[in-house]
Amino acid sequence: MSISNQVKSAEDEIGARARRLQGIQTEEEMMAEAAKAEANAAKTKGGIGDILAKAKAKIAETKKEAANQEIDKQTKEVSQDEVNDRMAALRARMSGGGGSNDGSADVPASKPGTTGGLGDIIEHAREISKEN
Repeated sequence: MSISNQVKSAEDEIGARARRLQGIQTEEEMMAEAAKAEANAAKTKGGIGDILAKAKAKIAETKKEAANQEIDKQTKEVSQDEVNDRMAALRARMSGGGGSNDGSADVPASKPGTTGGLGDIIEHAREISKEN
C-alpha cells in the first residue's frame, strides 16, 4: 500500500511539473506549491529560507532604528563665533598675514624648467605684497 501511495504522489508531482512547463498550471496548484516550498524552507534550520527570514527581520530592524535616529546627529550646528573666527583666518591668509600659517604649504610648486605656473604667479604676488 505504501509503494502505491509513493507512486501516485510521484505521478502527481510529475503531472504538476508538466502542466507548469506547458503553462496550464492552475492557481490552486501554484499556491499549494508555494506554501509547500515555504514550509520546507522554514523547517530546515540553517537552510536558505531560515537565513532569508533572519535577514529580512534584521533589515526591518535596521530600517526602524535608522528612522528613529535624529537628523541632528548627521548635521552639526556651527556657532556664529566659529564662523567669525574662520572668516578672520581666511582674510588673514588672503592678505598675506597670519604668521606661520601663511598658506605657503597649500601652493604647489611649479615644475623646474617651466615658467608661468600657478605656483610662480602666487609666489610673485606674495613677494610684491611683502615689498609694499
